[in-house]
Order: sequence, then structure tokens, then C-alpha cells
Amino acid sequence: LFFSVSKHPKEKIRSIVECRDFNFIHLVDADSLGKITSIYPVIIIVDETGRVDMAEIGTTPRQRFLLHQRLAELADN
Repeated sequence: LFFSVSKHPKEKIRSIVECRDFNFIHLVDADSLGKITSIYPVIIIVDETGRVDMAEIGTTPRQRFLLHQRLAELADN
């Protein structure tokens, strides 16, 4: 599952979400997630047991490669 996080109330971002074809879940009013989402993007992979398997702050070609590699590994298990 993929999530986006916004500290804004749902009324404020509703028009943005409705006019785009997003294929992920939107968390709104998410001030409690501020500690891990104060820098964007934050990518967190949680395995099927609920354990954080990988966490990355920011995005580079190398980070994206490693992310795709790890997702493929998890999918094969």
C-alpha cells in the first residue's frame, strides 16, 4: 500500500485529490506523523509482519534503485 501524508485538513486538499488520478491512500490531518514526515519524501517499507524493513528520506536514483530491488525481494518471498 502507498500513502500520502498531509498536515492540511481534508477540505483543503479534496479538490487536489479529486482532479488527479492518484492510486494511493491519502492521510489528512496527520500532524501526529510530523516527526517522520517533516522532510519529503519519506519512504517506509513495512513487511507483512508489521516490521519496518526499510526507511529512506529523500530520493535519488540510487535510493529508487534500492527501493525497487528491496520490493522485488519481498515480493519473491
